[in-house]
Amino acid sequence: MKARTVTIAQIATTLGVSNDTIARRADKEAWPYQLTSSTGGRPARSFTFTALPRTIQDALDAAELRRLRETFADAVAAEPAPVPADERPLASGPRANARRDARLAIFDAFERLRTASGYSLHRAYAAFSALYAHAALEVKAGRPAPGPEPISSLDRSVFEQVPKLSARTLERIVTTARAGAFQALKGRYPSRRDTGALAIALDPRGDIEGPGAISRAILALITAQPHLSARAVRDQIIGNFGAELLLPSGQLVAMPPVRTFQWHIARLKEQHESTILAVTNPDAWRSKFEFAIGEQDTGAGLNDIWQIDASPADALLVDGRHSVYVLTDLWSRRAMVLVTRTPRAAAVVALLRRAILAWGVPNQVKTDNGSDFKAKATRGVLRSLHIEHPLSPAFTPTDKGHVERLIGTLQHDFMPLQPGFIGHSVADRAAIEARRAFAARLGDNDERAAFCVSLDQVELQRRLDRWCDEAYAHRPHDGLDGQSPWERERSWAGALRTIHDPRALDLLLWDMASGDGYRVVGKKGLRLENTVFWGPGLVEGTRVRVRLDPGDMGRAYVYTAEDDAFICIAESPERLGLDRAEIAARAKADQRDRVKTAKAELRRAKARLRPLHEVAEEVARERMPAAIPFPRASVPHETPALSAAAEAAGSAPAEVARPVEAPRAPAAIIELKPRTESPHERAQREAADRFARWQAIGADIDAGRAVSESDRRWHANYATDSECRAALKAEQLIARGVLFRAPAG
Repeated sequence: MKARTVTIAQIATTLGVSNDTIARRADKEAWPYQLTSSTGGRPARSFTFTALPRTIQDALDAAELRRLRETFADAVAAEPAPVPADERPLASGPRANARRDARLAIFDAFERLRTASGYSLHRAYAAFSALYAHAALEVKAGRPAPGPEPISSLDRSVFEQVPKLSARTLERIVTTARAGAFQALKGRYPSRRDTGALAIALDPRGDIEGPGAISRAILALITAQPHLSARAVRDQIIGNFGAELLLPSGQLVAMPPVRTFQWHIARLKEQHESTILAVTNPDAWRSKFEFAIGEQDTGAGLNDIWQIDASPADALLVDGRHSVYVLTDLWSRRAMVLVTRTPRAAAVVALLRRAILAWGVPNQVKTDNGSDFKAKATRGVLRSLHIEHPLSPAFTPTDKGHVERLIGTLQHDFMPLQPGFIGHSVADRAAIEARRAFAARLGDNDERAAFCVSLDQVELQRRLDRWCDEAYAHRPHDGLDGQSPWERERSWAGALRTIHDPRALDLLLWDMASGDGYRVVGKKGLRLENTVFWGPGLVEGTRVRVRLDPGDMGRAYVYTAEDDAFICIAESPERLGLDRAEIAARAKADQRDRVKTAKAELRRAKARLRPLHEVAEEVARERMPAAIPFPRASVPHETPALSAAAEAAGSAPAEVARPVEAPRAPAAIIELKPRTESPHERAQREAADRFARWQAIGADIDAGRAVSESDRRWHANYATDSECRAALKAEQLIARGVLFRAPAG
């Protein structure tokens, strides 16, 4: 049969890459090829299909099947030409090997018998074959083999493989063995595989070349629709090619029955399983057949690389189906799982918190590109902790194969043991539901109890924690050279990055309550999620910020609204089952103590203050201006009413005398109380003194006089002060006549 060959252009077109890319890969991997002449006369490389890498073969087969589904025009290789009997290929397989070993045992027995008897070769053939035939009959009857020792010592399997042995057959065995052609003892039995009418039939229309056209058309049909029955496939073949098959010999034969189609379809599905799956279900093909050569990077040590992924749990809980987030450390393979109602960023953050507090801080956390992993909360937390966060490309589960395999182990080893298990697929769940319904009809309480849903989220989380710590952690792993995750972890001697203050981590990780987490403490406490929380340190009327722990619905972490300073852990009596009366008594006692302490502090502060009126009078006096106003000129004011009133009082106005200047007395020295300098005046005076000192030091420096190092430093520093710059600016304005210097005193 002519070998199927393909060119670089055909491979490049199938894979969607350039010809140069395929040529470089062929050179790098040393693909065997033959040089053939192309249409332009230049030699071109052609590659034998079976010598190509398996991935290339699968891609070419898949492309050919896609073309067949549309046109039924796939060309196939020609039927092999008959060959002489001595050129037929040797048989292979376990049966051929067993046949060779039996004939070698017969050859050895013949040589020993001939040597012991001294018979001629011709006489030895006749004697040995007769003795062997008699021994074979006895063995077949279940009795020991009789005869000379070389024959009686033969194993029973020799007689089963060679039940009959003529002198001519024995001669051929001996001749072949003496020539050293031991492999030829397997025999040259022609294979009848793929010799049926469906396998070799031609296309009577001539659209598909060569023998096997009908078989390739059948393969295209079951690839396009894997659920077609054999009867439907037969009808399609009759509709496309007619009711008779054309054999390579030119003979027309009737279309085989449905049973033949069933057998042939089963053979095609077995032979082309990888190709069919690659076309019909690429994800399943990737999981089952795609090469996984090499090893994924598992990091340089403990906590180097973590992987996280989520999956719906294969068990129902009392409040519905939940999801599980699974985290694994690639170096040690240890695992941690978190149960959550729905996949969301808050659950990712909660799982990270548990793992960081228990194991330490990783260098890298790898996830897929789901919305919960790309959320601002998740990426912000990882960024704040300086943790790298690479994302896997879309639709490439192999990029995080360790956590994918761990999820599979969890779903298949742990979930079937739990009440409420619903199977791993729709078909599994349908079978479980049918079994439960059947048990209900029969009234089988034991069977019905096996399908009960009794777990809640808290109980499933507890069981998963125990499974991770007690079962999975102590299971040997092939990828760890037989070590368990627990042993692998204990073997690490390096240092780990840890966070010693869980509250600081909580500030970064916990999810905020609705409304960015802000709440005002009321008379009953904090109202969150339709319930009330209370904790020591809460002050009614104050604005706080609340973070929620998705792993504990009964507690909330309270921080100040201004600077996120920790206040307390608030608890919900309703969710935690606490005594409301006890909580109320504690709240009132805490409030009384807080108010009592605040009042005492206020009293102590008030005792240190001076009387209010004294301070007010002193402040008013300090604000009074220091200048005394000059007396103003006055003019007597007279009206008829004032004159009448003065007359009635008997005090008629006298003539106003001119003021006479009194003689000046000698000046007297009067001791005055010194005036208190105001803070403003004192500040101005001190500033003027500093500026004067700066000017004096500067003059000494300019004159070359000795100045201490401390004065030099002070002079240099004061020159950069805003006070000095303002004073210099004022001096310049005074020199220009814009400002005037205030008189001293």
